[in-house]
Amino acid sequence: MTSASSTSARSLFGDSKNLLSERVKLNINNMSSVIKQIHKSSKSHDMLNQTVKNLSSLESNIDRTEHNLNQLRNVSTNFNQQYGEFKRSIYLIEEVKEHVQTMQR
Repeated sequence: MTSASSTSARSLFGDSKNLLSERVKLNINNMSSVIKQIHKSSKSHDMLNQTVKNLSSLESNIDRTEHNLNQLRNVSTNFNQQYGEFKRSIYLIEEVKEHVQTMQR
């Protein structure tokens, strides 16, 4: 009977040892997954920081572009006013020219 109970004890010990070994493997795999996820999230944080930096850079570029467009609008308005005055001056010169011609007759 001792050999039967010794065989049974060995079998239980072997089963326990195999079960423990499987659980250790499972825990190691789970830890590996957790470490990979932590590594990914740290990269995500870096990517998010880079995105924020790029966005702030773009925002300042947009502000400068808006300022430049306002300046161009002002230059265009001034140019149109000067063009109108130039056309008016040409018209007045033509009138003066006609008056001079009539006075010379």
